[in-house]
Amino acid sequence: WFEHKYPGWANKFGKIFNEWKKLGYEDPKSGFIPYQWLLANGHDVYIDRVSQVPFIPSLAKGTGSLRVHEFNGKKHSLTDDWGERQWLIEPERYECHNVFEQYEGRELSEVIAEGHGVRSDGKTLIAQ
Repeated sequence: WFEHKYPGWANKFGKIFNEWKKLGYEDPKSGFIPYQWLLANGHDVYIDRVSQVPFIPSLAKGTGSLRVHEFNGKKHSLTDDWGERQWLIEPERYECHNVFEQYEGRELSEVIAEGHGVRSDGKTLIAQ
């Protein structure tokens, strides 16, 4: 289906999809974390500061391209002209934490509890 709708999908994304499937991405008990796999395989993940959407330059297809600006001693990644224009007008507006920054250095149990992933009986909603 993907190859039919998106010619070339199998050669690029299909290989990743098939490897993830072998590693058990469908089973929460497998412990597979796609983000770790991406980093280990040379695919850096950036979060666009304006849209908050993940961007992976090594897998990008289309008009997006990574741009990095520094403001107040912090680097901000942007992926398109529109977002860059918005950010340049008022960069201080986008100084909030993205999802990776928000949970950096925290224990998984804290993140799960904060995200309301614990049932009333104390068990988590996802496999550990």
